[in-house]
Parts: sequence; C-alpha cells; structure tokens
Amino acid sequence: MYYAEPRRSPRPLWNANWPQGSTSTQVTALIGWDNVGPLATYPGDDTWTDRPFADGVVLIGDAAGYNSPIIGEGLSIALRDARYVRDALRSGEALPGAFVPYAQERLERMRRLRTAATFMATTFVDDCANRPARRAKFFEMMQTEPLMLAMMGGMMGGPENAPPEAFDGRLQRAMLAA
Repeated sequence: MYYAEPRRSPRPLWNANWPQGSTSTQVTALIGWDNVGPLATYPGDDTWTDRPFADGVVLIGDAAGYNSPIIGEGLSIALRDARYVRDALRSGEALPGAFVPYAQERLERMRRLRTAATFMATTFVDDCANRPARRAKFFEMMQTEPLMLAMMGGMMGGPENAPPEAFDGRLQRAMLAA
C-alpha cells in the first residue's frame, strides 16, 4: 500500500507516547493525519499459469504470474524468464513446443519462491500474537537448521541451487509452531 500525506503543519512522524512495537494494524495512531486519496492498494497474493505460452505468444515476468513482493525477486524472475525464452528461440525446436522446458522450469522455480515468500511473511509480516517468538525462532534456525541457509541462498542465488527439502514446508511448519 502506498500512502502519501501533505502536511499542513509540521508534525513528527513518530510520537513518543505510541506503544513500543506498534504495528500497521494500530491505525488509531494515525488519527489527526490529513487523508489523501484515493488510496491504492496492491495485494501481496500469488498468481501464475502452468503454461505461459501458446501459438504466437509467450509470457514472461509478471505477465506469466507473480508472487508476493516480500522477497524482492520480481526483476530476477523476469530476467530469468527472458533468458529461458531466448534459449528456446535459439534452440531451433518447433514453436510453441520449444517453450515446454521453460514452462516446466518456471513452474518449479515459482513454487519454490512462493514457499520462501510465504515463510518470510509468516516470520516478519503476519499480524499475530507470537511475532516476537517467530522472529527469535528465525534467528535460532539460521544458526541451527541447515535448510534455512539453503532456502536463504536459494532466494538470493536462484532456487534451483537449493535442495528441494528447503522448500517442502517443514521450515514453515517450524515457524508456525514458534
């Protein structure tokens, strides 16, 4: 959600009387601010297609599906898609069948990235009573759970470089149990 507010008079953005650990759900803290509208929101949901190609068209990037922006992979996804499509076009195989490997690779890559994004949202964004425990669990797991490093490395260096177990849901379940 993007929010802009022109101020008619200077006011601090933070009030020392607000409770520590205030969250975005504590909108009462915004009473007295000048509203600006309309307010545009962008859902953090996922969408995708299993077959991002047809006769005469191939979809890449957000056009082929997107996931939550929490892990910041949008540009990397689009560039990886472009590379796979380039390789398919150069392969000399008949179109659109040349795009089948791209579709298969993208489906698994996006599944892994969705798993990672859901894990990060569960850890750092979910509005829940045990958020401090989840964050503590995250840092504990970073030191004790080898699959955590694998998943984090997969987010940054390409999900195909991490073992499938890093994206099988066990880290998510551990975080929810914190």
